Amino acid sequence: MTERPGAARRGTPFERLLLVDDEEPLVELLTLSLGELGYQVSGFTDARAALDAFLEAPEAFDALISDISMPHLPGLELAGRILRVRSGMPVVLTSGWVREEDEAAGRSLGIIGFAAKGSSVEEIVHVIDRLLRGEVGPGDPSGAEPS
Repeated sequence: MTERPGAARRGTPFERLLLVDDEEPLVELLTLSLGELGYQVSGFTDARAALDAFLEAPEAFDALISDISMPHLPGLELAGRILRVRSGMPVVLTSGWVREEDEAAGRSLGIIGFAAKGSSVEEIVHVIDRLLRGEVGPGDPSGAEPS
C-alpha cells in the first residue's frame, strides 16, 4: 500500500475502531489497511456479534464503521443502538450505493459521514480516515476534497 499523508500520525481521538461488514474479505482488507494508518481495528462480519462486543465494553471503541446493508441487523439500526449507549460516538457508514433516505436517516442519528464501497479499498480507507479526522463533512459520500 502506498504511503499517504497522515499515515504515521498518532493522537487521533478515534484510534479504536469497531468495523462491521458482512463481506469477510472486505473486513480483512479494511482491518489491515486501517491498521497501517495507526488505527486499532476490531472487525466483525456479524453485526449482532459486533453489538454484543460493544455492549460488553462500550468505552473500548472510539468510532464505528459499518456497512448499511447487512443481514439480521442493518447498519443504521446497529448505529442507532450503539448511539443510544454512547451518544455522539462517531459513525461512518459504508455502502455500494447510498440512498438519499439512508443519508437523511444517518444525519438524523448524528452520523458523520458515508464512504462509497464502489471504490478501491485504498480509496475507502482514505475517505474513512479523512472523515474521522474531520476533513470531510457529513453527507459527502464522494470523499471529495473540501473546498
